[in-house]
Amino acid sequence: MYGSMMSDNAFHTGVAGTHLNGEVNLRTVVLRGIEPDAKQVIFYTDSRSAKMEDLKTNPHLSWLFYDHKEGVQLRLSGNAIINQDNDIASYHWDKVHNGGKRSYLAIPGPSTGVAEPTDGLEYLNDDSDLEAGYKNFAVIVTEVNFIEWLNLKDNGHRRAEFKLIYNSWKGQWLIP
Repeated sequence: MYGSMMSDNAFHTGVAGTHLNGEVNLRTVVLRGIEPDAKQVIFYTDSRSAKMEDLKTNPHLSWLFYDHKEGVQLRLSGNAIINQDNDIASYHWDKVHNGGKRSYLAIPGPSTGVAEPTDGLEYLNDDSDLEAGYKNFAVIVTEVNFIEWLNLKDNGHRRAEFKLIYNSWKGQWLIP
């Protein structure tokens, strides 16, 4: 169904940008999968997170990746689809390891102010009820409709953009 990203890939983590009420909000997220034929990139999040509220209001999502070794920057953007308690979410939940599942059980939820530093997991004694975290698990699928590629090299930079127009990619070179 969905391909996965290797953790040693330079694009394994990227910056996801949402937009709400005139503010741009940036977060580093782990890229969990790509589906090139469907033009999709995937990450997971806690459904109680602020980024979920952003995406429910404005589903436009922008991505930024950078490979320092190769000098390649990728910018992607498109519309995000929230998958929660459906076949796509279930498929991905089954691939999440126990440590990852624990993070969806934090009490209180993400971004809640607390008096002392905590991950909100102190109440868990063991991994016996990790499946309860599924209710807070969401898979965000971005349907990519824009790609910008920038290659930074000592002998000359190169830049190109690609836009999805009527289900066909149209590209052009740009001055870096």
